[in-house]
Formats: sequence, structure tokens, C-alpha cells
Amino acid sequence: MRAKEAGFTLIEIMVVLIILGILYSFFGSKIVGAGDRARRQTTELQLMNVKQYISQFELQYGQLPTSLEDLTRCSQITGPNCMPIVSNPDDLKDAWKRPLVYTVGGDGRSFQLKSLGADGREGGDGANSDPTITGP
Repeated sequence: MRAKEAGFTLIEIMVVLIILGILYSFFGSKIVGAGDRARRQTTELQLMNVKQYISQFELQYGQLPTSLEDLTRCSQITGPNCMPIVSNPDDLKDAWKRPLVYTVGGDGRSFQLKSLGADGREGGDGANSDPTITGP
């Protein structure tokens, strides 16, 4: 009589691989999308922070900044001896490390602030959509 050999058969290995594939197809898509969801939430918080910086600038200087760079440096609006409201220019970027898009309305009293999302282009769905905030 021959002793039984230890180990896995080819069928057992294939069954395990199929089960792992099914689990990955179910949970893998949720894990992969979690990073973009977290970046989008971080960007939405960043937009609210920058809106506060813009409000602070408006209170201090009586008008909206002409660009986000006005928050980080002295300009004609602030005068040469100003204290910049934002010390780190990276605070004016989204979670994908792209500059936020800032536009002042035609009335000079309203503004729109947005990120171009994960794809860095106008429009899109899901993580590629453009989180936007308006003010004042």
C-alpha cells in the first residue's frame, strides 16, 4: 500500500482562486473607489476653508480678491505692508494637488470656487464631477 501524499489537488487550488476572484470583484471596486471619495470630501472641506479665507479678505480690505493669489501675497488691493491671509499656497489646491478655480461675479460681490475633480477637466460624474461652492 502506498502512503497518501500530502498537498492540494489542482481542483482545490482552482476552487480557492475562483472564490478569491469573486470576493475581489465584489469588494475590490469598493476599495478602489474609496480613495477618490476621500479626496472629494477633503476637497469639499478645502473649498469651505478657502471660502472663509475669501470672507476674511473681504472683511479686511472691503472687496473680494481678484484672484486666489491675492490671499497669499500683497497686492494693489492690500497695499505693500499687508499680512497675507494664507501663508501656504498649497492651501489653495484641491486634494489632487491642482489649483482651485476662482471666478468673481460680474457684480464684484459674488464668487464661485471649484475644483475640477479627479480628472482635472470641466464636468464629469462621480469622482470626476466638479465640487463647487459660491459666496458670499
